[in-house]
Amino acid sequence: MIGWLVLVAGAVAAPVVLGIHRHQKLKAAFDRMAMALGGSVERNRDGLWKTRGRIGDIPVVAEVQRGSRKGTHATQLNVKTDKPEMTLSNSDLERWVSGVPLEPDEVLQGPEAVPLAWLVLYLPEVEAALREIRVLGGNIEVMDGRIGGYLPPLTDALMERFCAAVVVVARAFAEVDLAETHWLRPVVRHRDPAVRRRALAVLVQVDPDSPLTKQATHAAMEDSDPWLRFLASPHHAPLDSWVALSLDGGAPVQLRRQALAALLHRQRPLRERLDLLAALATCLKTAPAPLVPHLAEVLAATGCLEPDVVAGRMSVLEHAQRRALLEGLADRDYDVEPLCIPELARPGEARLTAIDWLHHHGSILAVEALDAVPNSWDHAHTKARSAVVAIQERAGAKAIDGGLTVVEEVDPGQLSLAADRQGGLSETES
Repeated sequence: MIGWLVLVAGAVAAPVVLGIHRHQKLKAAFDRMAMALGGSVERNRDGLWKTRGRIGDIPVVAEVQRGSRKGTHATQLNVKTDKPEMTLSNSDLERWVSGVPLEPDEVLQGPEAVPLAWLVLYLPEVEAALREIRVLGGNIEVMDGRIGGYLPPLTDALMERFCAAVVVVARAFAEVDLAETHWLRPVVRHRDPAVRRRALAVLVQVDPDSPLTKQATHAAMEDSDPWLRFLASPHHAPLDSWVALSLDGGAPVQLRRQALAALLHRQRPLRERLDLLAALATCLKTAPAPLVPHLAEVLAATGCLEPDVVAGRMSVLEHAQRRALLEGLADRDYDVEPLCIPELARPGEARLTAIDWLHHHGSILAVEALDAVPNSWDHAHTKARSAVVAIQERAGAKAIDGGLTVVEEVDPGQLSLAADRQGGLSETES
């Protein structure tokens, strides 16, 4: 590894005697740091000091430079490694400072959403060093393999503490191999569940068969955090775990949807678990509205969806949820039309959703029920008539000669010939 480190440290010049005294103390502090790095002290072009040493296998150059104002020095430390993948944004670092947890989606999306290097911040020794840096009023950045720290002018003792803390952080980033997983051992036991989630997700993705991963997933199954249990569930009775999570009323709805989505990918073994399917069917009767489309889709995919049950839940859903329900069932080759037709007789938003669906996907079997939709404040009748026209246009070339259709504005009782099929009878509107 090749790298460099620059240290700019200092104090404010005052009266001459005090300035000389602080200069001597600053030099003494720098000597101690040079000794820790295993280097000797020499003069730089500013007439101050620099030293050459090592952090692990990284060659280091530490240097004290003059500040922008006369008699002052800013404190800056930089270590450059050959690991460009070691990059964290300001927001990543601010998460550590403010303790903002990771969003579940960020955990599940993988390293693209949250850099793996972010976990290095949660190694115990790095956390302690970062706390020290924050206490001193400094900050740190990690970009393209360079670890940098900055601190306003301080006394020699604080400078020494700051430098020591940044060196700890730099050493951790220099020594951690992101291709390995053993360094994550203390992180998977972190007090913050968001950190444990990210560490476990990394283990599962990078090294799913390692002893550490197996230990971590086993411990996660007993964790109080439901997201951790979800991440570990593929390794421990997944069907039972996912059904338990999807039925867990205390778990976030987003997580329950994720568990149901996972079940869709295991349809074949799920069909053989009648106990689990019965539990899901029972849950459908009382599940919160956002879960109804996902539960119904799983049950439809396994052939266990009861039309009466799902029809009874239509009225509790919002329009977007009803659309998601109907589209999800249709994607599973489930006959949606029988669910829509009964809704045409019930006033409300569910009827409008049913009309809209039949407008785009309905068959001639729905024409009679659509024609019977009465006038109302929500213009349901007008929309139903438009749906009938759309159904007839779709049925056009497919209509069987002699089939019944509904036409507009014809004298009552008059039989008319269908335009596209000679001999087709049409039912007139009275």
